[in-house]
Amino acid sequence: MATFLDVGLIQYFSVIFPVLLVFTIVYALLQKTKLIGESPAINALVAIVSGLLVLLSKDVTDVINYALPWFAVAIIFLILLILLFKMFGLKDDTLAKVVEDKTVYWTVIGIFLAIVGASFAHVLGQSALESSSTTADQI
Repeated sequence: MATFLDVGLIQYFSVIFPVLLVFTIVYALLQKTKLIGESPAINALVAIVSGLLVLLSKDVTDVINYALPWFAVAIIFLILLILLFKMFGLKDDTLAKVVEDKTVYWTVIGIFLAIVGASFAHVLGQSALESSSTTADQI
């Protein structure tokens, strides 16, 4: 009996999630930066095209599908850590000073870069090794 929580059903929609993510991020960046103008229609068209370009590469969709759950876990962990500190009496102004600290800033960026690096290594690692060994044999 199939249930709503059946994970096997999600695999059929695994192509849609990266397209929606790329569309959302590109549209938000174009709206915020006004890079190609202030027209929401042009920004949406560019975002749709870039989202659909993701469909052309299986590796890109695999990298995004591998990295997204790790990003979700990292963000939930950071939110729960902040809630834990707030529960023990951390004031908002102290929290703002801690978040503005360069050490915390670069630690979060390092964690996110490690997730991206691990997802590239997971998806492209074996194929990169196989392609480099075939070129070494040809030399």
